[in-house]
Amino acid sequence: MKRTHCIVCEDRLETDTVLVGAQYPSAVFADATDDYRQYLEASSLNLTQCSNNSCALVQLSSDYNLDMVFKNYPYLSGTTATMKGILKDVVNEGTQISKPGAGDIVLDIGGNDGTMLSYLDVDVGRKVNIDAAQGVESVEVEGNYQRVEGIFTADLYRTLSLNNPKLIFSVAMFYHLDTPLAFCKDVASIMDDDSLWVIQMTYLGSMLENNIYDNIVHEHKAYYSIHSLEHVLSLAGLYICGAKVVESYGGSIRVFVGKKKRKIELHDLYQEYEDIKEREVTYGTNTSRALESFNERIQVLKSCAYNLVRHASEAGDKLIALGASTKGNMMCQFSGIDHRLVECVLDNNEKKIGKIMTGSDIPIVNEDEWLGRLSKYLLVLPYYYLDYFIRMVRENTRAGDVKYLIVLLPFPKVIEVKGEG
Repeated sequence: MKRTHCIVCEDRLETDTVLVGAQYPSAVFADATDDYRQYLEASSLNLTQCSNNSCALVQLSSDYNLDMVFKNYPYLSGTTATMKGILKDVVNEGTQISKPGAGDIVLDIGGNDGTMLSYLDVDVGRKVNIDAAQGVESVEVEGNYQRVEGIFTADLYRTLSLNNPKLIFSVAMFYHLDTPLAFCKDVASIMDDDSLWVIQMTYLGSMLENNIYDNIVHEHKAYYSIHSLEHVLSLAGLYICGAKVVESYGGSIRVFVGKKKRKIELHDLYQEYEDIKEREVTYGTNTSRALESFNERIQVLKSCAYNLVRHASEAGDKLIALGASTKGNMMCQFSGIDHRLVECVLDNNEKKIGKIMTGSDIPIVNEDEWLGRLSKYLLVLPYYYLDYFIRMVRENTRAGDVKYLIVLLPFPKVIEVKGEG
């Protein structure tokens, strides 16, 4: 359904600026025998922007019912070493600032399988994970741990009969929200003056600068800058006390939020926050022209990606892809790369193996069973794990043989890998 008003301030939305077109939800991996087109709908992923300059939130111009996505959510925080490292870093920095102790509550909103809370190595009263994804089993979490399946609200939290949390995490979930202002008000209502809320998600500034178009998926309802995030937080009576840009997933922001104004001096986080705001003004991050330029570039990259993969496929057998990621699925659909060019994609997630990527119909196979028969050209889908894939291919290629990794973002390139196996 087409949106006409901003999901934060309800002001008018501009006309579509970033033109992605209709895609099937890339976080859903269908059974190979299913005709998923009978029950899944392709929907526009075009981006628009709020006309209110005080808000300027970039967001999807069409709404999509995510019930099917969350019922079949294939992602587990504990399945990749890279994500584990990201979550551990968030926990460490959050606890350094907040200093929770015995009797304090630590809440992870959208905590998935509990991996983040498993890294909390201080003695606290309760570790609470509220998450909407169904059928997710928690990893082993020491201490008084509780997973609550459901969509976070203040009322849901209060049913647990706990004190207000001392420390709250929301990692890679804030951009899922249909009503971010209501969510922020709910979080604010369970915060005390000394509570700390840590938000981390992909960052609009990095997305525009690095051409990260694969960040545009159905479950990412909005694309936040510091400017637009600060606006919604202020409407809920909250303040940014520090922030930083981190490298994860092509560039993310980590933001520290409180009910009172204060300056977090640790790691110069308040100064970093001020610097990010200044850079957004300097580079025009929140302007319509920035979005227009981004759209112009990704249309060129779309053609380059398809032509590069098609050429490599014609030069030999069909390619094999590495990593059946949600964002990789988006790239394939956007660029027109499908099963006619790519034989299969290797993955180690049991929830994905034996299924296909929606839209492109590329089969997902067991990584362990295919490492001995890698094609000459290999398409890397989760490019942010590039170093891992280079090592994997090097170790599984005979000494003297050469493989070529095709990487599509932040710009197309081909990397030669010599075997050591």
